[in-house]
Amino acid sequence: MYHNKFFGSLIFRGCKLKAFNFFSILQYNLKLKKNFDPFLLFLISMLKITPNVFLRSIRFGSVTQSIPFPITEEKQVSFAIK
Repeated sequence: MYHNKFFGSLIFRGCKLKAFNFFSILQYNLKLKKNFDPFLLFLISMLKITPNVFLRSIRFGSVTQSIPFPITEEKQVSFAIK
């Protein structure tokens, strides 16, 4: 899921080839330096930085307050990539 979100965020900006090349070079360099699968390293790092709650600003009368809301797994991955 994180592959698609990563490429999608860069493709949205018009950088499809740059995103693919960056990901390929990064994967190759990680494979040379470590003895395990680079996709496992990406997965572990994505799990570490994904947020569980999102602060949403809600207006109560004349006061605006930030209230935490839980977010779905897809949104967690998008926030982590951004």
